[in-house]
Amino acid sequence: MRKEVIFIKVIMLEDIDGKEFWFNKGEKYKALDGDKTDVEELRGKILVRQPNSPKKKDWWCTFEKFYIGKKIAII
Repeated sequence: MRKEVIFIKVIMLEDIDGKEFWFNKGEKYKALDGDKTDVEELRGKILVRQPNSPKKKDWWCTFEKFYIGKKIAII
């Protein structure tokens, strides 16, 4: 049985250059807790929806949970 995906929100504590996109300081973004997925490689990570995602599609950028409180904050 597949787990229900629960989205969270994060706010960027600094500007982050993703090469093809930017996360802007003070902006809020949709995110997922990697520990709440069934994917082993995502454990200990936060997935943040990239601002360049096409409509009705989600492209994700991963951050180690180490960065919570340093570069991103969960709201």
